[in-house]
Amino acid sequence: MRNINDFLDKVENKKNRPEVLIKDLVSSFLIPDVERQRVSRQLQFEERKYLEAARKTIQQSVVNAGQKLDNEQMQAYAQRANAEKDKN
Repeated sequence: MRNINDFLDKVENKKNRPEVLIKDLVSSFLIPDVERQRVSRQLQFEERKYLEAARKTIQQSVVNAGQKLDNEQMQAYAQRANAEKDKN
């Protein structure tokens, strides 16, 4: 029984040393916080990639729609001009 008590006392003394306590505090508080910050930055980077891709897609769609409208307007103008010629 004494051996077990001696062993437990040694373990307890090791755990209660200031450097061990500081290490445990850092491990339990700072390391998880640093990991959360890293994950947050990684998520922001991933989101930024998708937002940029969506922005480019929307921008290209607007350009394409504008070109289509321009073409349709030009065709309509040409048709009206031809219709005016045919009347005269």
